[in-house]
Amino acid sequence: MNKITFLSLLVSCWLIAGCQNEWGDTEGFHYDTSLHYDESILLLDSISNCSGNIDDAFFVDTLFIESVGGKKTLVFPAQIYTDKKIIRSIGIHPSGDTLIVGLIEKEKTPNYLLDCPVLVYSTVNKDLPGKYLSLGPAYTYFLKKK
Repeated sequence: MNKITFLSLLVSCWLIAGCQNEWGDTEGFHYDTSLHYDESILLLDSISNCSGNIDDAFFVDTLFIESVGGKKTLVFPAQIYTDKKIIRSIGIHPSGDTLIVGLIEKEKTPNYLLDCPVLVYSTVNKDLPGKYLSLGPAYTYFLKKK
């Protein structure tokens, strides 16, 4: 075997091994995204188990904010049919492997880094076309009715 053939074979094996190692290693993959939310979000579903394998185990929560006796309460039912006057702006940020959801003021609309995707299925107002959550360059989920 001449030197050129040997070097070509060596480089080919090195490239194949490198590519297989890169493609096969999914253990370090994270859904690090930035949530850009709309002030009129009414329903949102989020993967709660951010630290686990998203394909194997996850929980879906739907959130709304109820006003009872002047106090705002976060509620997680399967569905919501409520007066939109009691819905307020919602902010989300991670705390460990848990998503913290809370009220935010209208003038404050920060973007929080998330460790898992958040999907929105409905908004307070009815003009759903064109409203979306941008979850980084590769993840854009358009709103749709559930």
